[in-house]
Amino acid sequence: MEMMPDPSVISDITITDGGETLNIAEMLKAINKRIEYLYLYSNRLSFILEAKHVISDVQNRIARYFDEFIVDEVQDIAGRDFNFLERLMETNVNQLFVGDFYQHTFDTSRDGNVNSKLFESKANYEKR
Repeated sequence: MEMMPDPSVISDITITDGGETLNIAEMLKAINKRIEYLYLYSNRLSFILEAKHVISDVQNRIARYFDEFIVDEVQDIAGRDFNFLERLMETNVNQLFVGDFYQHTFDTSRDGNVNSKLFESKANYEKR
């Protein structure tokens, strides 16, 4: 993500109108926070599915329309996406997951501390 504008640079700028004072730095802090939220979560399908409580609907559709599903490059699935994948594992269809733990080079999502230690231990990864 690009560097967000630094509110401290404009901390002494205010606008007064009709007796009301607007602190521009505080306004910029609020805008930065909103942009960060949108950046982190607007492209996270698994976050949206979880928030809307529709993962079971996805599982039902997979079971209804497919006999099996295959996930390749599973070593790159991380964060909330890994939790979503674990939920899909509960679906009543044949499944194949293909990946190499030692080729982990990319994370599909990085949502704070969600599964932040997922790739620290191969043994713990395999237990999941």
